[in-house]
Amino acid sequence: MLAATRSRNNIRRSFQRHQNSFSTSINKTSVEKQRILSRTIYKQILKWTARTGPNVPFDSIPPLTLIPPRVDPIALETLANIRSNEKKDENEPASEQHIQHQHLSHLANYLPPNSIIGANKLIIPIANATDVKNATRLAYALNNFTPPSQTQSKQDLEQIKERVGLGFDVLKSLNQLTERLEARKLKRVTHEDRDGVIFRVGQVVQHKTERWRAIVGGWDISHNGEVAVSSKTSLTNKDYDDDDNDGNDDKSKDKDGASSIAREVVYELHLDEGDAAHSRVRILGSMKAKQNELEAVTDKDLKRIRNSMVNHYFDNFDLRKGEFVPNEILKFEYPADDVPMGDRADDDVLEETKFIITKHENAKVVLSGVKEMAASLIRIIHDTSSCAEARNLAIIPDIEKQLSAIVNGDFEENVADQIIQETTSSHKMAIKHLHMLLNVALEINTMLWQRKTAEENEDRIRFPLGSIVKHKKYGFRGGRFPFRSLPCCHGRVV
Repeated sequence: MLAATRSRNNIRRSFQRHQNSFSTSINKTSVEKQRILSRTIYKQILKWTARTGPNVPFDSIPPLTLIPPRVDPIALETLANIRSNEKKDENEPASEQHIQHQHLSHLANYLPPNSIIGANKLIIPIANATDVKNATRLAYALNNFTPPSQTQSKQDLEQIKERVGLGFDVLKSLNQLTERLEARKLKRVTHEDRDGVIFRVGQVVQHKTERWRAIVGGWDISHNGEVAVSSKTSLTNKDYDDDDNDGNDDKSKDKDGASSIAREVVYELHLDEGDAAHSRVRILGSMKAKQNELEAVTDKDLKRIRNSMVNHYFDNFDLRKGEFVPNEILKFEYPADDVPMGDRADDDVLEETKFIITKHENAKVVLSGVKEMAASLIRIIHDTSSCAEARNLAIIPDIEKQLSAIVNGDFEENVADQIIQETTSSHKMAIKHLHMLLNVALEINTMLWQRKTAEENEDRIRFPLGSIVKHKKYGFRGGRFPFRSLPCCHGRVV
């Protein structure tokens, strides 16, 4: 009986060993298959980036965020430590582990400068195919940082599946971008020819008849009313010269020998919201207009356009050019529209220089006039009321102090102006001085109006300022403050 029990136990243990061995072989096979699949996806992403090209800008997309288990936690923590202790590791011996660390740090150097490498999180902003390539190379290196162990667990298999799922998600997103990026590259080829195009992207124009102003957001050349599409060069689709035609093509030439294809430039425009409301045209979105309906805006004071869509298409407003600066997408789609300052015509540069000098001289005249007016008012105060501050007069010393600040140029600047602008131009200084003088004038005018109203209603005032009064019905008491200059008001009690 005892021998039979031992025999059954031996058979059970032998079967369990064979079962564990079979399970281990299955796990090894599954892990190896997942690794092969991961390497295949990695190669497909690199092929996509090479096919797309490094210079095609993407639309604004959220940054790529990698956290465990989609990225190896040990490798990510190692990379974070390497980046924080790079100077200490310079003298380390060239061991295999040190070479591997240097490889990770080398790949991390190609990431965008605003990337975040943490011990448990990796955040990479994506702006083009180059960023996708560099992020993919680093993620693949991190996930292959730890060598595969001899015994594969179920947890290892799940982690590899998570990383394979990440690769599929990235590849799916890139394939969804392909159509838009290919259209963007085709638009770039189409817009390399500016023959017949007058206005540039970012330039401010005005409608000749309706008089609304707008920013040029794009243009296209149409042939016989249809927008031209760039043709691909191939053996089956090729443009031939007119000399190669046999003269029987009625579509290319009319009976006088002239070309019958009408070229017309159509612009996409972002309207000024104020002008659009005044002209009763739509504000949201954009409008299209033909080139012969538009003219350039030359007055620099009219080139500031208020439109909610400006920030989506343009980076800022260039004061030197008097134009809006297109973002990276518009720069890519319209490569021939960017005109450097050095390539501008001499007449334009001379005209701009004259305008700047005239503007500066006018600002100096205004600034000098404001200071002379403030100094004259100070002399009037001194002539009518000497030693106002020593006599504890509350109003006149404050006005005199404000006027002295205008004369001396001592006034507080806006904090936002200090951050945005490196220097303050002469016309802005004149505007600030005028603003301070206007505040003084309004303050004096308000006081005189209150004084006049108080004199007109003197017979109706029963309680002088500073009197302690009591409400007849509610019984509360308070001090009498200056009343509002309206006939129905009887003062304020606090």
